Amino acid sequence: MSQEEHEFEFAKGSVKSAMAGCKSADLWKVPIDRIKVVDGFNVRVRDDAFWERVRSTADSIKENGYYPDKPLAVFVSRDATGDTLILVDGHTRYEALKLAISEGYAITTVPVATKPSGTSMEDITVALATGNTGHPLQPYELALVCKRLIGYGMSEEEIAKRLSISAIYVKSLLSLVAAPRQVREMVTAGKVSATLAIQTLREHGNEAPAVLKEGLATAEAAGKDRVTGKQLRKSAPTAPQSPRKVPRAIVQRGVSWVVERGLSDDQRILDLLAHLAGTDAAAVRSLLDEHQKTQGSPPALESEPGGATEIDPST
Repeated sequence: MSQEEHEFEFAKGSVKSAMAGCKSADLWKVPIDRIKVVDGFNVRVRDDAFWERVRSTADSIKENGYYPDKPLAVFVSRDATGDTLILVDGHTRYEALKLAISEGYAITTVPVATKPSGTSMEDITVALATGNTGHPLQPYELALVCKRLIGYGMSEEEIAKRLSISAIYVKSLLSLVAAPRQVREMVTAGKVSATLAIQTLREHGNEAPAVLKEGLATAEAAGKDRVTGKQLRKSAPTAPQSPRKVPRAIVQRGVSWVVERGLSDDQRILDLLAHLAGTDAAAVRSLLDEHQKTQGSPPALESEPGGATEIDPST
């Protein structure tokens, strides 16, 4: 299954039971095969950059050893088979360690820290983002974290607070992870940036996949492997709006009320009436002047069927 489709729920287990036979100082020393990796839990996209970091870390481990001050973090979970150590932080180091071992590096145990009692699935998921300070999550990876937190019942505002980002950014990330598969695949393949994908979704809606695909074809024709805003076609300009239809009763009552109370020179009142009527202050002033000439009777207004009056602000 893909990372987008995963929902995780780890039942709490016993640290003492899970660590039976292991040694503890400040950290637990655990055989690497005792650690369980849950497929899809790590939100990292396994692209070329990810495997380059794994390769570099594996080479460092073989050359310098595994640093004991870089423990893997596990959550002790209980399932039908008993208490299990589930890897929740340090996936790149884990992959690198496995690679180093496969290439002859000898190690019997690795340092492991357990999540404290009371740690929730929300806490573990948040840590996927906040714990990766060395290589911060890419926007799409962060979007996966946001989606999971939504699945755990957190609001966009709560997510923003926990991840130290804005609520607007959370909303944008959620739109990205909910985008059509073509768009998500282009982002994860590095063909388009997450920022440009979000902008294109906002501007073109359902046409975003086609717009991005066309842009990528243009970029590739120019010898580029990544689409930028320069290769995207612009959205069609918005057609000019016709004059707004103003409810006749609002205009007549407003004009009469202003004149009766001697408020014709109060610009704030005129601005308010213009806002309610859907026109501008100049059009309202013109109606007031006409009304005052008739000594109290509101001007006769031409209306269309349905009782709506059209005021052209340009008059």
